Amino acid sequence: MGMTVFLYQSLDDWQTALKQEPGLNGLSPGGVAGHLGVTRQAVHAAVKSGRLDAVRVSDGGELRFILITNDSLQRFVENPNVKGRPPSVSGHWAMLKDQVKYRVW
Repeated sequence: MGMTVFLYQSLDDWQTALKQEPGLNGLSPGGVAGHLGVTRQAVHAAVKSGRLDAVRVSDGGELRFILITNDSLQRFVENPNVKGRPPSVSGHWAMLKDQVKYRVW
């Protein structure tokens, strides 16, 4: 499985895509790390390995923000048997699964 990163060159481009595909919205890597109880580096490693998808939004050539998509986060938390997942995150699954499902943070 390869890395999936959605690239947008402007905030307007991302907002237009978001209207058609709400799953492109999400949390910052730090937010995901906090909810999972892992480091941001672990989140970025999950993106690089293809277990999580990311959105990168630039404006004028400068990176504005990175988000981990809600859709990929939902897939991630619904499959707790993924190799390489730190055992420390197991206690967060039920809470995070409901937060992602109902989009309540």
